[in-house]
Amino acid sequence: MFLLVVFSMILSTISVSAEENEAKRTNLFVKKNEMKTLFEGYNSYQVEFNWKPAAKREYVYMSSDTSIATVNEKGVITPISKGKTEIRADYVKDGKKYFDILDVNVRTPYIFIKNKITILPLNETYVFKTNIGGSDSSDGDFLWTVSDKSLGSITTGKRTATFRPKQEGKVKIKVLDKNTGGTSSCVVTVVSDSPSFGIQNTVEELWADVDYQFYIQGTENQVKWEVSDPSIATITKDGVITGLKNGEVTVCVTDRKTRGKKEYPITIKWIPETPIEKFDYVEEEDKVKIYDLNDRELEQVRIPETVNGKKVVFEGDTLFASIDIKEIIIPNIFLTHSVSVNATPNLESIVVLNRNAEINLQFSGALLPKLKEYITPYNSTMGLVNDIGDGNFYGIKTMERIVLPETLVWENEYGNGTAPFSICENMEIVLPSTLKELKTLCNSCKNMRIVIPNSITKSYKSAFQNCKKSEITIVTQKGSYAEKYAKENGYSYEYY
Repeated sequence: MFLLVVFSMILSTISVSAEENEAKRTNLFVKKNEMKTLFEGYNSYQVEFNWKPAAKREYVYMSSDTSIATVNEKGVITPISKGKTEIRADYVKDGKKYFDILDVNVRTPYIFIKNKITILPLNETYVFKTNIGGSDSSDGDFLWTVSDKSLGSITTGKRTATFRPKQEGKVKIKVLDKNTGGTSSCVVTVVSDSPSFGIQNTVEELWADVDYQFYIQGTENQVKWEVSDPSIATITKDGVITGLKNGEVTVCVTDRKTRGKKEYPITIKWIPETPIEKFDYVEEEDKVKIYDLNDRELEQVRIPETVNGKKVVFEGDTLFASIDIKEIIIPNIFLTHSVSVNATPNLESIVVLNRNAEINLQFSGALLPKLKEYITPYNSTMGLVNDIGDGNFYGIKTMERIVLPETLVWENEYGNGTAPFSICENMEIVLPSTLKELKTLCNSCKNMRIVIPNSITKSYKSAFQNCKKSEITIVTQKGSYAEKYAKENGYSYEYY
């Protein structure tokens, strides 16, 4: 019994000694919870402490991977090669052991042009700027070159360089950091000073009964508008065209001062109203309520405006779900509230005729995999966002172009709301000339062209949320705010 007691006391003593000798982690290093980035080959780093180390205290340093970074007895870290490692420091205070760990990421030195452009007018110059990492190169250590000196010249030897175009063509701009060997480049197309005369927003097809506004580029002179057959389409003196019936028509625009003329062939598409018997409906004393289609084989639907002299109204929040129609024409008396177009796998066209309704439709690319066009009158009212969770257009990848109407209502007033275009791809968005500010527009979108009018003179930081700069192209007029915005923020830009 005596031996058991003695053995138990010995075990207890060993356990206490083990606890006393176990090192405890403490907050020794500055920013110990953040990764410290160094660059391979040079730029050694002296570890920093949260307090002044005791003069007589000994610190023992160790690197978990000396092929990536080493550390000497004074705590100087030397980066060796690309990778991640841990630097550990152990010390003893009042007979107790402590340690701390600094995470280190060793990167390869880099250089890149941070404000790339794709197009530059012949009569302009452009200053390229670089971002560098892991380089202590001075201004004389950078070499700028152009692939074709007949197209332009560029200054050399600095972190910034000015490109001066000489003639139209495509040229490659390249910068070399002679110390690290890093390079970056971009391809620039030099274009004529101003776009040629003509219609900026040309179309090949138009739906009948929809007003469409043409815009002129390349002149500030007054122009004359004409159509070849007024029975097929009409056009106003301001360039607003309205189709009347099926057929081919040519739009002609003439510069009244220079007499320059351009012609554009356009196909007008028209479909008749769908009989009310094709719908699930209830006729009341003063109106006819429709709920859904009962003919699931229809490929084209034009909702009637009136039945027996009574206004047709739509009841519900989802417009004709799970049917196989390809085209829907929504009449002038329709849509005065928010509605979603849901689970219509073959739908290609949605056309809204109403010039006065507040149009707040919601589209999902997963449910509308073939949607190609959403047409509204140029002067109708559309609400963007309007408290819709995923925005008005979510995951749309098949609609090449959308022209937003002049009386657009942008609901997210402070620029930090849900983006009306989310996870969309391969689309051109034409903003109306009535807008004054560029608010939250796109979120996580790819290959987007944004046509911005001169009326916009302010933008929000959230305009293009989670969008890579290379995925956004600004299309605007020369000398506009949008051009300046694109240059300052590193977006590609083009003139119209």
